[in-house]
Amino acid sequence: MRTTMIRSLALTITLLFTAAVSHAQNMNVAYVELNGIVARMPEFASAQQRMNNFRERMGRELAAEEAKLRTDAQALQDKRSSGVMSPTAVSAEEERLRTEGRRLIEKGQNADEEMAKIEQEEMSKILTRVRTAIEAVAKEAGYAYVLNDMTTEGDVFIIYASEDVRTKHNITNRVMAKLGM
Repeated sequence: MRTTMIRSLALTITLLFTAAVSHAQNMNVAYVELNGIVARMPEFASAQQRMNNFRERMGRELAAEEAKLRTDAQALQDKRSSGVMSPTAVSAEEERLRTEGRRLIEKGQNADEEMAKIEQEEMSKILTRVRTAIEAVAKEAGYAYVLNDMTTEGDVFIIYASEDVRTKHNITNRVMAKLGM
């Protein structure tokens, strides 16, 4: 009984594997070098420049405000040491500086969030355009699936592709042409 079950299971697995291989051989699958396409797009360079400009502007603003805060803190320290300010005035100025420091930290966090939002919006526009071009090329060529050659983290997804597959099924250049590149 147990041997019959094992044979039956082995036969089922073999049939499923054979069907899957047969189906895969009949499927028309292509791949695309998505990162390479995106990196060559003029929109990507423009988005990178906008993000760099924002990052530099916010960096300058935050650095200037931090420098002023340090100057104010040093001035308070000098006044405290020389006894020019009353203890009440010193306490009030310390509280003002703490409040200003918290505001500066919050402004930096808001800038980081805004930067992430800008990057997400820009990349979403670019990827939508690329996805539309990939879909158009895939439909024109009759591909059932299009794979990305890398994961979004940059890990290789397609480990090996024969010369024949690279020649016939890498649609990167056709997608770039569809994008007008």
